[in-house]
Amino acid sequence: MINWDELKRRNVVKVGIAYLALGWVVVQVTDLAIPALNLPPVLLSTVFFLGLIGFPFALFFAWAFELTPEGLKKTADVTEADSIASLTSRKLDFFIIAALLLAVAFLLYDRGDDSVVTNQGPPETSIAVLPFINMSGDVENEYFSDGISEEILDGLAKVNGLRVVARTSSFYFKGQRESITTIGEKLRVGTILEGSVRKVGNRVRITAQLIRVSDQTHIWSETYDRTLNDIFAIQDEIAQKIVTQLKIPLGVQASNSLIAHTTTHPEAYQAYLRGRNKMGWQSYDTTLEAVRDFEYAVTLDPEYAAAYGSLALARFYLVGYEPVASHLKASVEYAEIALRLEPGQPEAEIAWALYLSINDHNYRDAAEILAKQVEQASTSDAMAFYATFILSPTSSSTQAEKIAKEAIEKDPLNPLALMQAAFGLSMANNHSAALPYWEKCLKLDPYNFECLSDYANGSALNGDITIAESLALRMADIVSKNNIWQLQFTQALIHYVKGENELGDKLASLIEAGLPRTGAYFHLLVLRRVTGDLEGSLALMEELVNPDKTSGWFIFLRSFFKDDELIWSNPRYQALLRQLKLDDQSLREAGFL
Repeated sequence: MINWDELKRRNVVKVGIAYLALGWVVVQVTDLAIPALNLPPVLLSTVFFLGLIGFPFALFFAWAFELTPEGLKKTADVTEADSIASLTSRKLDFFIIAALLLAVAFLLYDRGDDSVVTNQGPPETSIAVLPFINMSGDVENEYFSDGISEEILDGLAKVNGLRVVARTSSFYFKGQRESITTIGEKLRVGTILEGSVRKVGNRVRITAQLIRVSDQTHIWSETYDRTLNDIFAIQDEIAQKIVTQLKIPLGVQASNSLIAHTTTHPEAYQAYLRGRNKMGWQSYDTTLEAVRDFEYAVTLDPEYAAAYGSLALARFYLVGYEPVASHLKASVEYAEIALRLEPGQPEAEIAWALYLSINDHNYRDAAEILAKQVEQASTSDAMAFYATFILSPTSSSTQAEKIAKEAIEKDPLNPLALMQAAFGLSMANNHSAALPYWEKCLKLDPYNFECLSDYANGSALNGDITIAESLALRMADIVSKNNIWQLQFTQALIHYVKGENELGDKLASLIEAGLPRTGAYFHLLVLRRVTGDLEGSLALMEELVNPDKTSGWFIFLRSFFKDDELIWSNPRYQALLRQLKLDDQSLREAGFL
């Protein structure tokens, strides 16, 4: 009969502990290596199961065999005088200690990584609104249930003293089977609102329930059966009920109405919700679709301020993909209509501020508008725009990073907030500081093309060619016809940094052939500068500031080249900065320096 003393004498117990400790470290290393080396995700499961299968064999060999100076022998053939099991036991002690130290190091690294976007402990007054479940039996109604959740979230965000997690982070858990406790811990909230929506024709049934995270008890729940004409009243009732339930323990006070009754046209409202849903995807194609939805909404209801505001912002988003002039003109026209119908309309205010920045180079007034929106907004968009398009270009990089971190605090699981923080730092040539944000972004969304692109470009400019090449391969797997030029830019940049100028030139010529449609002048400018072509760089800068030909990237001319002595000291460059009001004197007068 096998006894415990014999197991210990043969080092079976220590071999088991050492195997488990080493196995855990191997799994963690594999988990880190998969995204970094562009390996298939299934590899992690394979490593885990192989390790699991190997465990009983390790115990068997520890029992049946002993390592001696003459090699591996059956334990039964080794006399007690010849046995070195005690020496092997001592070596295993050191091995286990080393493996456990590695495990602790990985745990500390993982905690440090998460600290980029979170702080310890949930605030006392906090809530996350999860996306309501679509019970309509029609996947096309998904936008409607999502929209209901968003409207309630926006209403609750108006309550002073109540911390409301922004939309993207709350919606991160859509379709995932995470427990309320886990979601609460990840979002650092004390309460969670969840529910369902069933829409049939003109009738809608909405069920909502407020849950306390600490013990998963239902604080309140209710079901509403109404027509679509009552949709705003339902949303307002839900928001008011939540505030009422939380008021005594949390001291929250509500206004008379939290949900604005922005339209009386049910079909216009549904088109608006469809557009908002598509805007959340943050891609060229879905933004174009969102523009069409918003245009349809304002056709049905010409007094629909929220739809005009969203339309203004959607048209501005397209500035990053195409020449500025037409989109800027449409964006400001829609913003003016929205602000006339509803003074202070958030999306219109953001679009107006961006117009002042890009078109009028009036960074001071733009900063004031966005700073006000930062205080009031329920989403992280205003913060991201403020940091990226105002503070970073005007060389207020420290303040830009501070605001970007606040945006992440508000919306910790939003890849866009992380990407904007990294982008602002990268445009200030601080690529190493941007790394943690890019890495976290890809952890949340491994197939985010914009994040892959920015991370690859920043890595190449930072000299991390291996990482840049790995990311470029991942970009190639998901590239579309609308962003092929971005992949070509990344590949060209890598070739130039490696000194492979001929290959870089071929790709640069393909990008140049796409002008002015793509507005990729800034990207070509970067390629020219990497190759040392000063004259070509200055010529492209002069084209870059023409809004009829290019996109809004010219706003980063100061921040990106501020440490490039040859560029900075050139009179033509300084003249361009004065034209853009990004020279020292203009920024000093505007209060940025």
